[in-house]
Amino acid sequence: MLKSNFSYIKILFLILLITTPWLNADYSDDINPAVPSQEDMSFYEINPCEVSLLEFIRKVPTSIYQDHYHFRYNNYSSISCFGKISGATVLNNEFYISVGTNSFVNIVIQTLFWITIFSFIKKEFQFKIDKNKVIALCATSGLITYSIISEARFYEQSFYFFDFEKNIHVILLTFFIFISSLHVLRVVEPRIYEIINYLPYIFIIGGVYSGFNISIYLFILIFFGFIFLLSSPYKKSLIYFLFFSPILFFWSTNADVRYSFKTDKLRGFINSSYDFNSNLAWSALFILTLMGIFFIYKNTLDYVNFEKIYSSFNISVLLLLILGLFGSNFPLINFINYYYFGQQKYGISLNNPFASDVYDQKIAWRGVFSSSEFAGEIFALFLIFTIYIYFSQHNFKIFYYVGITGAIFGLYFSNNRASLTLLIFTGIILYLKYNSHLKNKKYIVGAFLTFFLIFIAWLVGFNNFTYSLEFMQNYTFGKAQGYDVNGNTSSLFQFISYSKQTNNIFSFVFGIIGVLSFFLNRALMWGLFIVRYNPNFLELILGTGPMSFGKYFGEIKVDGINSLLLPHSSVFSYLIFIGLLGLLFIFGLIIYSIKKNKENLSTFSYLLFIYILFNIIKSDSLLYIHAIIFYFHLVFIFIKINNSELLNLPNKEISAN
Repeated sequence: MLKSNFSYIKILFLILLITTPWLNADYSDDINPAVPSQEDMSFYEINPCEVSLLEFIRKVPTSIYQDHYHFRYNNYSSISCFGKISGATVLNNEFYISVGTNSFVNIVIQTLFWITIFSFIKKEFQFKIDKNKVIALCATSGLITYSIISEARFYEQSFYFFDFEKNIHVILLTFFIFISSLHVLRVVEPRIYEIINYLPYIFIIGGVYSGFNISIYLFILIFFGFIFLLSSPYKKSLIYFLFFSPILFFWSTNADVRYSFKTDKLRGFINSSYDFNSNLAWSALFILTLMGIFFIYKNTLDYVNFEKIYSSFNISVLLLLILGLFGSNFPLINFINYYYFGQQKYGISLNNPFASDVYDQKIAWRGVFSSSEFAGEIFALFLIFTIYIYFSQHNFKIFYYVGITGAIFGLYFSNNRASLTLLIFTGIILYLKYNSHLKNKKYIVGAFLTFFLIFIAWLVGFNNFTYSLEFMQNYTFGKAQGYDVNGNTSSLFQFISYSKQTNNIFSFVFGIIGVLSFFLNRALMWGLFIVRYNPNFLELILGTGPMSFGKYFGEIKVDGINSLLLPHSSVFSYLIFIGLLGLLFIFGLIIYSIKKNKENLSTFSYLLFIYILFNIIKSDSLLYIHAIIFYFHLVFIFIKINNSELLNLPNKEISAN
């Protein structure tokens, strides 16, 4: 009874966190908000921070649902302006309402909201502080503060009345980060063994702090990264230090020319400034994040309950669809979603997910995701797991069908054809695998193969198969040649040109990539990659620094490209970040682990790996920290646990370390 009452108190607290910040106003004054109009917006110019968001909504209730209203946070506001209308403007017949927020207050509110949600998960032991945890917390706070100071240009637009040159301000910021991290870890660590089974909810709670380029997951992972180092034997720690120090030194000292990068939809896990300090900070953040993920994986593997993970996935895909639909149809909910779920980018405002363009082509709808392509990946991945569970003859619960329906609609709305193709491919293979006793199997396989090939041809476009192989091989490079780079040519562009002229082995490799990009509709983005990627030899081998796009986008300017067009390949992005050596190390580690644990793997494991590999080749999913966390755990769960037992794992008793 006491536990139930405490849950009600938490729910009430969440409701208060969602409502009370937007009630801040002097209700005794005689200032009444005006209704915005095309002709007159002067009231909000004359009276900034005088009326609360609630007062505005009461005056203009249609702003809740009319799609020409857009609520936007203004993090560069004083604490007294929090929750008030700090300004309003009209642009292209659309009203943009600026709501005052404060970056430091955001950390308090968002942290309280997220840790309260985490607290609904059963706690397995009490949080106890010790020497290693104090050191890890201090180091985490110091490193995150250092990353903030190194990205001063980004934070100058978000921090109100903060002087980066004053030591007292930096010390107070460090203390503030320390207290926030302590409260996060106080709630998360006692639940860490069980949180692994709720991992799919990470796509709902993006965890990015409004006004910051950090997320709650960095607090958690960097802390555990330091714990990993502190708990390792001295010789191992020394090996880590000797291995990473020269690489860190190169990444930081190589940034001899400063570039800035607009974080946009990557905010929370991307370096906004390419220079010595920011490269050093983000290199350390990246390495410790990976160590933290590895530490959590090693310590939670024995507590994996795949049925719980699937159930969590089922609920999360449904919630993602519902939040996206409500957010796209109600501007106020879009505003709330962004803040309380820590989104990197405002949800889509297109309120009709079935919409098509003037050419009758389906418009990709992303809902609350930063990218429609990534949305499709996740919805399709859930459906792939559904097929696996169904054919495994596991207990298939009725409520699963609700999430399945949501995922089908979500995949359709996202218009991710590649993920749909891989989903159908996986379904066909698993059907044949689990129905090997069928009569006339040869004919059934032939029928499925014919259907699949016709389906691919239809998706790609039958007319695209009429082009010659030479045309497809050179199509992407032809796109690259068409960009105006003001006479600058990248080293990659020069190398491809030389390879084609001499017709060497690399010409064949680039030809294969060209055909792939042609059929994947990646010629535009990969052509841009060719003209922008300009590494020297060491940068090709080691990269220009983790999560750092500054040099890539800043060194060679491409005229006529005003939007953020990413490489649309996680492989290409990480080639920029960590070079060929880093990519070979990661893929080599995964291949070694697969080979070492091949007795654990089933047909589905290989299909899962193919699905993830194909998607990271053609999408930017690994630029999002929640995708890195989820995919890492997913891959190694299937590698390390015998797949025949995965759906029948007994619940283990959990105890504190």
